[in-house]
Amino acid sequence: MVFNRFALLLLLRIIALLVVIAGLAFIFGREELFFTQALLGVVIIGLSYELLWFVNRTNRHLNRFLMAVIDQDMTAKFSEKDLSRSFNQLNQGFIRVINEIKTAKLEREAQYQYLKNIIDHIDLGIISLNDQDEIELINAKAAELLSIPEVRSWQLLKNQNTVFFDAIQEFDQVSNKLLEINIDGAFKQLSVTTSKLQLLGKMYRIITFKDIKTEIAQKEIEAWHKLIRILTHEIMNSVTPIASMTETVQMMLKEEGKVKSNSALSNEELEDVSFSVDTINNRAEGLLHFVSDYRKLTKIPSPVPESIDVELLFKQVLQLEQKAMEANDINSEVIIGQPRIKADPVLISQVLINLVKNAIEAFDESSASDTRKILLMSEQEEEYDVIIVKDNGCGISEDKMEKVFIPFFSTKEEGSGIGLSLSRQILNLHGGYLEMQSEEGKGTEFKLLLPGNGLSI
Repeated sequence: MVFNRFALLLLLRIIALLVVIAGLAFIFGREELFFTQALLGVVIIGLSYELLWFVNRTNRHLNRFLMAVIDQDMTAKFSEKDLSRSFNQLNQGFIRVINEIKTAKLEREAQYQYLKNIIDHIDLGIISLNDQDEIELINAKAAELLSIPEVRSWQLLKNQNTVFFDAIQEFDQVSNKLLEINIDGAFKQLSVTTSKLQLLGKMYRIITFKDIKTEIAQKEIEAWHKLIRILTHEIMNSVTPIASMTETVQMMLKEEGKVKSNSALSNEELEDVSFSVDTINNRAEGLLHFVSDYRKLTKIPSPVPESIDVELLFKQVLQLEQKAMEANDINSEVIIGQPRIKADPVLISQVLINLVKNAIEAFDESSASDTRKILLMSEQEEEYDVIIVKDNGCGISEDKMEKVFIPFFSTKEEGSGIGLSLSRQILNLHGGYLEMQSEEGKGTEFKLLLPGNGLSI
C-alpha cells in the first residue's frame, strides 16, 4: 500500500515535469513568449528539486532509523505530522521496530540481572576476564572469599590481593589446582579451576574457586562417623551370637540354677560344650583382632591368607547363627566341593557371618516355614575357589540390585548398609570378587570368588 501510493505520487510528479518540459519545448524560440519560457524553466527547476526531495525523503528517514539502531538510541521519534500520508505506514513500521528493539534490550538487561542474581547466590567464586584482562564479571562469593570489592580491573585486583593474583598468573590457561593462601589473617584452601571460552570472536578466561577447608573438615567428621558405624555393626554381628551361644552353654551346664556334675553330662553334651567354647573363643579372638587392626589403621586390615578347612569354617559360622536360624525355622545345607581355600580366616569368617545374617533376614512372613533354607557350598571354577551362600527368601528387586553394595544403603529399615560393602572390600583385598544374583520372590545367591591356590585335597 505504501509502495503504491509512493509510486502514484512519484508518477504524478514525473508527468507534471514532462508536461512542463513539453510546453517549454513547444514555445521554445518564440521571442514574444520569452517571459513564459523563463517562467516554465523556473517551474521545471522547482519540480525537479521537489522530485529529488520527495525521493530522498525515504532515504533520510531510513538513514535516521538505521543510525538510531546502530547508536542504540531508543528515544528516536518518527512523528507522523512531519511526513506525507504515503509514508504513514513506513513511519509506523519504524516505530514498531524501534519498540521491538527497545523491548528486546530491556528483556536482555532483565535476563542479565536475573542471571547475575543467580550467580551471586552460587556458593562458588566466579571471575570472568576478557582478552584485555578486564573483569567482565565477578560475583559476590568471589568478592567475599578474596575480601575485596567487586572491582572491574584485574590489575586493581592485584593491589587488593597480590597472593591470589600472582598464583593465578602462574596457572596454565586451563587447569585445576589447590591453592593455600592467607587472606586477612584467615587461612583458606581454595580449589581453583581456570578455563578458556571463545565467544563472538573474543577470548574469555573463566576462573572459579571455592574454599574447601570446611568441606575437608566435614568429610573427616563423616569418615569418623562411618568408621564408628562399621565397627559397631561388626561388633554386634559377632557379640550377639556369642552371647546367645554362651547362654546355650550355660543351659547345658546348669540345671535348676546349679552347675551339673561331670557325671551328669553325656559325652555328646561335653563335645557340644567344647565345640561351642572353641567357637566362642575363635570368634572373640577374631573380633579382637579385627577391632584392633581397625583402631590402628582406620581401615580394613590387610589379609593374612592361610589354608582354611572349609567344612570347619561353615560349621563355625552356622553354629554362631544357629539360634537365629532356629527362631526363624530356617534349615541349613552344606555342600563341600572344594575342601580347602586360602584366605584370611578372620576376614573371610566376617564375610560369611554378614552373608548368613543377611540370608536369615531375607525371609518374610510370606515364606513357608517348612521350605526355608540357607545353602553353604564350596566349589572350584577355573582359577577361582568359590564359596556360595544361597537362600530361598524374598529376594531383592531389580531397582535395588545396583545399590546394595553402595556403603550405607540398606533394604532394611534398621540396617546400616555396611555389611555388603565391607564384604566386597574384603574380597577385593584378597584379589577376588563378591558377586550377587537375586530375583524378587525367588531368593538370593552370593558368590565369593577367591584366587585358587591348588589347596584341594
